[in-house]
This record gives sequence, structure tokens and C-alpha cells, in this order.
Amino acid sequence: MNPIHIVAARVVKQYLKNASRLLPIDEETLKSFSSRFANALHKFLDIKGYRNQTTSSKDWRAFFYQFLRRSNVKNKLEMTNVKGEPISIEIAFQRETNPANASYNEFIEGARIFTGKQSRIELTLVERPLPSLAEKLEKPTGRKNFAREMFHFLSHEITHALDIYDPNKYDPKEYYNNPTEVKAHARD
Repeated sequence: MNPIHIVAARVVKQYLKNASRLLPIDEETLKSFSSRFANALHKFLDIKGYRNQTTSSKDWRAFFYQFLRRSNVKNKLEMTNVKGEPISIEIAFQRETNPANASYNEFIEGARIFTGKQSRIELTLVERPLPSLAEKLEKPTGRKNFAREMFHFLSHEITHALDIYDPNKYDPKEYYNNPTEVKAHARD
């Protein structure tokens, strides 16, 4: 084994130990939420005829607002943070328009959280025309991949929400050494 990997493994082990514990998240509920969301999105795209649409100029925020209003999928999760306080987490979407941001994921390329009693997680979709998204979600493997990526990003960001994460209280240079980030990345 490479000496760098040995040292890196020791550092990660020490930081995981110092980060104390993984926060409990009901993974089955989150997986079910992600799967229902992917299936509802597929049905909505199919019903609304986006598969045959030749333009990709639709406003994505308006599209997802319409999707949430007309489908019976919820976009809020109710949870309890580490202090025992109930919090509501809204799930929203945005579309990345910066072509320099390459993604290794098929559907979702990132996420960010805005914390508080009414937390909000924004998932950033890979830039893709709606017909292409509809085509990819047509296949069961596409819906499964969408749900898997959504679960991955949500579990990371929800860890921050439950841990009462304040992005203004840490040094960006210490991102990976911050115990809050260690807890969230330990889920990956």
C-alpha cells in the first residue's frame, strides 16, 4: 500500500474519532422519499409532454414549482435536530448554468443548505434539456439513479441541518477538517 494512503487513512480515522458520532437519519424514509420523487418526476414529464418538446428554454424554477403543485409528491421533510427541536427541511432545485462545473453524476451535481428552523436544501441539477431528462427517466435504471443521487446529496445536507450547521462559523481552508463536514462526509 502506498505510504500516502496509509497516512491518509490514519488522518481520516483520527478525524472520524474526533467528530464523535454519525447523526441518526432514517435512511429508509429518505430512500423512499427520493424514489417517490424520481417516479413522480418521470410521470409529470411524460404527462406534460416534455419528451417531445424541442426547446430547452423552459424556466427550471417555474417547471419544478409547477411539478410540485400538480404532482402529489411532497418537498418537505420534518425532522428533529441534535437539540431535540423539530425542524422542517424544504427540498428545492436549481439548474447550474456554468459549463465549467463538470459533474461526474448523471442527474444531480451538487447541493447546498440554508439552515434554520425552516431549512432549505437546494439540489443543483446537471444542465440538460427537459426532453433529455424525460428520456433518461423513462428507463427504470434512470429513475433508480436519480433517486440514488438525490439520497446521497440529501443525506449529506440533512446531516448539516440536524447538526445545527452554520457555514459562517468555520474557516473555508479547514473545510475537510471541520467536525461537521467530517460527519456529513462519513455518510458518503
